[in-house]
Amino acid sequence: MTSISHGAGSSAAYHTFSSASSAETPDIFHDYVQQFFRYRPETLRKAKNHTPSPKTRTPAFFDRHLDSHLQLLHVVYLPSITADLMKIADDALQAACLDGSLPPMSDQFPTQLHREAVAESVTEPIICEEQIRNFYKDTTAQFCSRVAATLEFQLPVWTSGRLRYTLSADKNRGIADGFLKIDKDPYVNTPISESYTLVAGTFPTLALWEFKSLTAGTSNVMEAIVQQTVSCLAFSWEGCDIGKKCIALHARKDGSPPVTGNRMGLDADPPICPSVGKSIPGPPNRSSAVLSKNDRQKAGYITQQTWSEAVQDDVTFVVINSGNFEIIGIRNRKQQTLFLSDVIKVDDCDYGRLHTGLYIAILRDALNRTLQLRPPNIPASWTRSYNQQAVTKMSNDDIMNQACLRDWLVIQSSSKKRSLTGFKLDTYYFRVNPSKELKDNTLTDLRSFFRIILQAQFGQFIAKGILEVDGVRLKDPSSTAIIKVAHTDDAIAKLYREHEVYLNLLKAGVSELPRIIGFFQYVDIEGLEEYPLSCAVLITQDMGSPVCHVPEDFTRQHLTLFQKLLTKIHQAGFVHTKLSRDNLIIRAGDPVRVSIVSLGDARRVGDGQTTAFDDEDKLLLKLLPNPCKHLLSGETTEAFNEAFPTTNPLNNGDDGGASELSVSEPPRKKGRISKGRSSL
Repeated sequence: MTSISHGAGSSAAYHTFSSASSAETPDIFHDYVQQFFRYRPETLRKAKNHTPSPKTRTPAFFDRHLDSHLQLLHVVYLPSITADLMKIADDALQAACLDGSLPPMSDQFPTQLHREAVAESVTEPIICEEQIRNFYKDTTAQFCSRVAATLEFQLPVWTSGRLRYTLSADKNRGIADGFLKIDKDPYVNTPISESYTLVAGTFPTLALWEFKSLTAGTSNVMEAIVQQTVSCLAFSWEGCDIGKKCIALHARKDGSPPVTGNRMGLDADPPICPSVGKSIPGPPNRSSAVLSKNDRQKAGYITQQTWSEAVQDDVTFVVINSGNFEIIGIRNRKQQTLFLSDVIKVDDCDYGRLHTGLYIAILRDALNRTLQLRPPNIPASWTRSYNQQAVTKMSNDDIMNQACLRDWLVIQSSSKKRSLTGFKLDTYYFRVNPSKELKDNTLTDLRSFFRIILQAQFGQFIAKGILEVDGVRLKDPSSTAIIKVAHTDDAIAKLYREHEVYLNLLKAGVSELPRIIGFFQYVDIEGLEEYPLSCAVLITQDMGSPVCHVPEDFTRQHLTLFQKLLTKIHQAGFVHTKLSRDNLIIRAGDPVRVSIVSLGDARRVGDGQTTAFDDEDKLLLKLLPNPCKHLLSGETTEAFNEAFPTTNPLNNGDDGGASELSVSEPPRKKGRISKGRSSL
């Protein structure tokens, strides 16, 4: 029987296994694993040219703008985390011995000889944080992933199989330094259960590591992180320090509202570490007065950064490691709480046991949470989709509906040169209701505003833009918005009058007019302007292109629809008064649609005053493309009939739809409305 010595000078400690000896029994295998559990990494020492900076990064954009439902609220001291994890390792080893699944020793097992050989090749005076990351990856991560995977997956040989610790990440924000994963496509043919295969597809990242340099992660800073648990107050989350202008100013950088996050699953039930939920107060000798203000500030920054990274990958376990010191954290999603272990002195504990238990706990936590995400138990937080810093995906109709309900508007330009004129950009506009009274103008939260990204300008006072609600833009060109701006009192009054005309006509059933998103006035919410300039905007749905820009697209259907639409406006008691080719709008598609816009000069006409209606009917025919002019004298020339065939193959001979104002359009060979100018 091969004996095992823990002494560095014992030859038995350097035993290698070319093949399993017949004299070796499961008890010997058990003893080798126990010896590994007592593994302690080398103490890391600073190089003479070690990075001198003790700084850690302040909260960044992703951290500062995290959704309020995802932010950290409480930090709780839980010293029993380490005992729980070590017990998980011991129990896993005991279970493998009892069921006979513990594989025989082989050269793949991280013996003391192997560990010391690896440590000798990678241990050198530390210059920067990157060396600490690599040291952990090449030593502890390599050793413990192999032992943990073999025990948890019940593998026939000592291998990490599909369990991978990596320093890479396919993300551009909220990035940690190290990640534990299960490969979806294994490099080797290592079997794992169907359940763990499901985990690999559900949670690409199982846990994360945040590393700090020897200078930035001193014992005092690490102690300050744990000392945050002394206070019963909520964690002091650092949000954006730009104030109310945050929404407008930050949106210029990413084109979406300043709210960040990621979909969130459920917490493991029951918790993998039994003591979670049974926390005790921090020890009485932990007084926050012992440490400097600078250390406490760093501790807050590191904690917020680590929590945000955990949200980004929806992980439960996090590790803060500064080479010689370490803290293990457990994230509770429902309570928005981070449970923290004691500060662990890496070279003064059974580190092999601790991290083997940690890796097994991480796997079991991910498995538990994956199995919970089965219909009908999928929570709304898991189906919520974030697009960079965006929130829930919406349909075009949903976005339009939300925009019509929200009281605040932010206008921005998509142009890098910001050359659009006449618009106050990156500022707030407040909705004016139909009674022309301002509502309470308090900007409460992100759900109280929407945004318009200006794309093009037509003249000084009209532009086209894309609606955006919670970071999701309308993609259908027919659902973009037209923005008209006014600055003087007279111009604002006229623009508001146009708003009221639209509302009256829509109320009267003239549904072909643009949908009114709202009338908004500029508000200096920061109170920084001594004499705030007057500015108001009218936002309407983009209905298509002016007929004068796409005459080749004009058909008999358009003629019939325009005549019927103008009749409906007249029947509601209004005349346009300024009818022109620019405000006769057509839109391609099936069905074909038309609209009439720019109603700022529209006026009511009393009963019996039909002359104005008749004159406008004739004007319509003059404005429409040739050969409509032939209708003025009652002519129906061959050219007219050829241009506007009387039979529509899609409506069985109907001349344009007597009962509907929208009809199917026959195929055309030329002309695309999308190339025309947008409705003004």
